Amino acid sequence: MQILKSMQKVPAGILNVPMVVTAVVHTFWPSALNIGGATTALFYTGTMTVIGMMLFVTGAQFKISDVAPTVKRGFVLLLTKLIIGVVVALVAIGLFKPDGIWGIPSIALISAIATTNADIYLALVTRYGDNIDRSAFGALNLVSVPAVPLLLVGLAEGQGFDYMVVIATLAPFLIGMLLGNLDADLRKFLAPGSVVVLPFLGFYFGAVIDLRAVVSAGFSELLLTAIVIIINVPILLGVDRGLLRRPGYAACGVVPTAGAAVAVPMLYAANHPAHQTYVTTATAQIAMSVVISVIIMPFLANKLAAKKDAPESAPEPKVDAAPTSA
Repeated sequence: MQILKSMQKVPAGILNVPMVVTAVVHTFWPSALNIGGATTALFYTGTMTVIGMMLFVTGAQFKISDVAPTVKRGFVLLLTKLIIGVVVALVAIGLFKPDGIWGIPSIALISAIATTNADIYLALVTRYGDNIDRSAFGALNLVSVPAVPLLLVGLAEGQGFDYMVVIATLAPFLIGMLLGNLDADLRKFLAPGSVVVLPFLGFYFGAVIDLRAVVSAGFSELLLTAIVIIINVPILLGVDRGLLRRPGYAACGVVPTAGAAVAVPMLYAANHPAHQTYVTTATAQIAMSVVISVIIMPFLANKLAAKKDAPESAPEPKVDAAPTSA
């Protein structure tokens, strides 16, 4: 059986195929992934550990000489995504209050639009991009964790900002960057790591998705997904293609809703009872956005990467060869 080659035929298939597998298992046999021990750790509870490993190995590929082009690419996309999130949070909370609009609670709107599935981003740039694109994974993880929409909702409601979220996210990346720059052999040794751990991120991603909730989702869930795409795609593609002069696949990787965003309504409502009534609805809506956006955007990235008339990029520093089989 050619399982790997079959997975590679699917856009971002190294991540998406394991995601679908565990989503099906979680939907129909939820206890199968939670029997304890190594099984639960491998398929269910090890998310942050693997993300930390991913940050470390991608950081190890980041050369000091790549700082300027990485800042130009990754941090511009990160800043754009954050600005979109801040604007959406201020408008949603300021104008629509927790109730939101069109049956979409504000916390669902903010969580779906303001987060990025950094694993999809990495899967896309591993296939189409270079080390500079992959190095931006560390920064983009800042908008892939529940803390970002939690902070945005809090800020919109007049609360503060926790800088430790940023520090805790970037620390593994910075440690890996330090070691990779001190030892070129260590950098080469760790180079395949980002591809190897992608399927495991897919397992964790799917392990929190209940397909029944997604299938039973009504018009508001589909509407939320449409809003996520309509708001994010034109802005991010405009920045990536117009400002950065890149083909656009990186922007496509920044659009999808993070899988971890499904936990935001419950986490926020735990300390803000006024949002408790929206937890069930918002969670189902965000789950729908996660599933559809991570399927649609890799297909768009595939088309953009294949277009012969894609904008040519400016000359980049020489980078090490890295696997491109995701």
